[in-house]
Amino acid sequence: MSRAHIPDGEFLEQCCRIATSDGYVYQGTRRPEPISAALPSQAIPKVKTARDRDEDYRRRLVNYADAYTDTHGTICGQPFVYKTGPPWPQRTEPSYHIVRFSRELRPVNNHPITDSWDGILTDVEAYLKKVGQAFTAVMGVGFANQKDPPFRPGVDPDPPFCPLVMTIGVEPETVAFEDARRIADYVKANILGKAGFPDIDVAIWEFTTSFFGTSGPRLPPLDPDIDAETMPLRVPFTSTLGIPISPFKDPYVEGTVGLFLTRGEGKDDILGLTAAHVVSPPFVDLNNIRRPEMVSPYAIPREEIAVLGIEAYERAVTGLVTEIGSLQLSIKTKNERISELKEELELGKGNADRVSFNIKSLTIHAGTAECMMKMYDTLHTSVTKSMSVLRGRSIGCVLHADPIGASDGPPGSEYTNDWAVIKIREDAFKKEGFLGNRVFIHDRLRFEDETFAELMFPNVAERKGSSYPAGGLLEIRGVVPADEMRVPTQLNAHGEPAMPVLKNGGRTGTTVGWLNGLKSLVRHSDYANFNVDFTSRETTIIPYSAREGPFAAPGDSGSIILERTGRVVGMLTGGGGTPERAEVAFATAYCDLEKRIAEVLPGTRIYDYDCPPLYPFG
Repeated sequence: MSRAHIPDGEFLEQCCRIATSDGYVYQGTRRPEPISAALPSQAIPKVKTARDRDEDYRRRLVNYADAYTDTHGTICGQPFVYKTGPPWPQRTEPSYHIVRFSRELRPVNNHPITDSWDGILTDVEAYLKKVGQAFTAVMGVGFANQKDPPFRPGVDPDPPFCPLVMTIGVEPETVAFEDARRIADYVKANILGKAGFPDIDVAIWEFTTSFFGTSGPRLPPLDPDIDAETMPLRVPFTSTLGIPISPFKDPYVEGTVGLFLTRGEGKDDILGLTAAHVVSPPFVDLNNIRRPEMVSPYAIPREEIAVLGIEAYERAVTGLVTEIGSLQLSIKTKNERISELKEELELGKGNADRVSFNIKSLTIHAGTAECMMKMYDTLHTSVTKSMSVLRGRSIGCVLHADPIGASDGPPGSEYTNDWAVIKIREDAFKKEGFLGNRVFIHDRLRFEDETFAELMFPNVAERKGSSYPAGGLLEIRGVVPADEMRVPTQLNAHGEPAMPVLKNGGRTGTTVGWLNGLKSLVRHSDYANFNVDFTSRETTIIPYSAREGPFAAPGDSGSIILERTGRVVGMLTGGGGTPERAEVAFATAYCDLEKRIAEVLPGTRIYDYDCPPLYPFG
C-alpha cells in the first residue's frame, strides 16, 4: 500500500468522532463541501422553491406573454425576456396531451445576411458595451417546431417558421424587462435595419455559456469478486441499479434510476428509466387551471441529471467516513488488548497457549480491519476528488418526460402516468465490465444468512431448485403479466398465493414487501408542489412486516419493483400513510407502462446483458 493510501491522523480523528457522535458534522479535510465550488466572493445561490419558480414564471409572463412558449422544448429550455416582432405560431388544439409546440433550433445557411454578419456582430458588441449590458452570446439562428410524438427516425423535419432571429444571450435574472426591450428594439431598428435587414427580429434570451471541459463521472461497475467486503458503501458510486439521481436545477430533489432501456442494437445506447416528477416536477398553478401558457417550463426534455444529489452525496460520503472511524476505533481497541495480552504472556499469567492464540487471533482481526479501512479510505479519496462538485456527477439528460396524470383508456383501467427516460452520456459509466440490468440486493438479502431464501421464498417447498444471484446482483429478466399480478403463482408460508417483491431505491436501498392483488383507487391531489388533481388505479405494495418497516420513502421514486426471479412488477411512483412513514407504496405496473413507452419512443426495450450463473441454495 503506497503512502498516499494511508489515512492521515487528523482525518482519522474526525472519522472517529463521527463514528461515536450522531450530532457531529463532518468537516472533511479532503473534500470541499458541495457549495464550495463557488468563489469566496460569490454569494451561494438559494435553491428556489416551487413557489419561487411560480413567482418568476408569472412575472415573466406579465412582461412578455410568450417568454416560455417561444423556447419550449429547446435543449436548454431557457425563456426569452423579450422578442421583437409578431408572435410566433401557437398550437390551437392539443396533440398527444401536448398543449403547445416544442421548438428546436435550425442552422442558417446561404442567407443574404451572411456577408454582412461579421460587421453586424461588431456593431452589436460595441452597442452593448456602450450601454453597459453584459452578454453571453449573440447568435443568428432559425426556429422550427419539432415533430409530434411518436418520434420516428428518418422523418423529414418541418421547415423553420422563423428562418433567422438574432438572439442576445444574458445571464438569467440579470436584465430588467424594460432594458431588454430597449436593447432589442434598438438593435433591430438601428443596426439590423440600417444594414438592410429591417425584418429580422431580435430576442433577449436567458442563455449561459461555459467551457465543455467537464467529463462524466465514469462510474465503475460493482465487482463482487473485488468489492465483496465494501459493496454496501461502494454501490452508490457505481453504475449498479438503483442509481440515486437528482436534477441539476434542484439537486435537493432525489429519485432513482431503476431500469436500463435501449433503442439500439449495440450495447452503447443506454437509457435510464425513472419517475417524471423527479426529473421535471410539474409547475404550480394555484388556481389549478392547466392553460397552455402554464405548462411547466421546467418539465422540459434534456434536463441535466446528476448521480447523487447534494444530500445523497453527503450521506454516501458520511457513510464512508463513519465506517473508517468505526474501523479505526476497532483497530485501536484490538491493539490495546494485544499489548495487554503480551504483557500477561511476559509475566507468565494465564494459559500461555490460550494467550498466544488470542494474540494471534486479535492480530489477524486488526490486520483485516486495517486493510478494510485502507480500502474505504482509497474509495473516499477517489470520490471526494472526482465527484465532490455536482457538475462532475452528470450522467446524462432527460430524453423524454411524459406529462403526469392518469393514463388514457376505459374507465377503471387508468394508471398513473409518471415516467421519464434519461439518455445516459457515453462517459457516465465505465464500459469495461458494465453489468447492465442487475440490481444490488446484498445490503439486505444475503446468501450467507439465508435472508433471501427466507424472505423471498417463505414457502420452504418452493426453495428447491432456486438460486441466489451471483454477488448479490439480481438480473432483471422479463415482466410479470397482469393476470399473475392479480393471482400470484408464488406461495406464502401457509401455502396461499402471495408474491413477495423487492426493490433497491436511492434513499432506502433494498427493501422487501408483498404485492397486493387488488389495485388501489388513489387520488393525487397536490397543488402546492405538483399542480395535479386526478385519480388512478395503482399497483399497491404492502410492507413485508411491521419489523421490516416501510417499503419505500421519498427519494425512491423511479425504483423498479421485482419479484424474486428478477421479473419486473412495476415502477415506484409514491406512497400513502404520513409524509414521514409510508404505510403502503404505489407503483405503475410495467406491463402497462412498457406499452406507453413503446408508443412514445418506438423500439425502446429493456436493456439486455449477459449475466453469470446463480448460486444454488444449500
